[in-house]
Amino acid sequence: MGLKETIEDRAKEYLLASATVIDGHGVPRREDVLFGQEAQKSWSVVMYVDLGEIMVSFAGQANLLLSKVHKSFFYTASECIKSEKGDFRNFNVENILAFFTGHDSAKRAVRSAMKIKCAIATIVNPLLKQQTGKECDFGIGVGQGEIIVAKSGMPEDERYQDLLFMGLPVFHAFEFGMKARSPYNIWISRHVFDSIKDEDALVRSQGQDRWVFNEEHQFPFGQGDVYKTTHYLSLYL
Repeated sequence: MGLKETIEDRAKEYLLASATVIDGHGVPRREDVLFGQEAQKSWSVVMYVDLGEIMVSFAGQANLLLSKVHKSFFYTASECIKSEKGDFRNFNVENILAFFTGHDSAKRAVRSAMKIKCAIATIVNPLLKQQTGKECDFGIGVGQGEIIVAKSGMPEDERYQDLLFMGLPVFHAFEFGMKARSPYNIWISRHVFDSIKDEDALVRSQGQDRWVFNEEHQFPFGQGDVYKTTHYLSLYL
């Protein structure tokens, strides 16, 4: 069978065959999802951490320095996410994707984001500025709701298969994180804000609101309401 026929057969299989969506529990790992016409749906809070600005800022520096900056940022973010029981599912040169499920998932996700900002602002950036004269800028987006998870890649080889995370919460987190920058490093959706607004430490500081509301931001997926903050939380909380 030639290349044209092979691709045509696969395209028909993927695009024309019926697909099955099953209820999932939590956020699946690669081994939990079958390759083929099956996907899982579940409810989750999604966090997207965008490191693109860091890559741009240090692109002209030695590659070794860039790797040091990336490792420092990734370790910082990962420890803050783990401290609030978040789960990683993807990371690369320019982003980190994490999920929070279960009790108080939105509050834990936002606490994690505000801890990341604290650690970068008070630990990483002072060290980095002392050495290079530059600081890390970044964006964190948080959305929540139903997500769909499927497996894509080469059907014959598990080494070239990975999970796809889809749904509005993922798109919200991704677009928010891409747009967020200092001093408003953290953007969350209206649904996330509604889930955290009863926790005073997350929404107010000394009687003042921590969050700024921006109505009807325009994104590729359409219009969306966004809450932004310049604040962070102590790492001791």
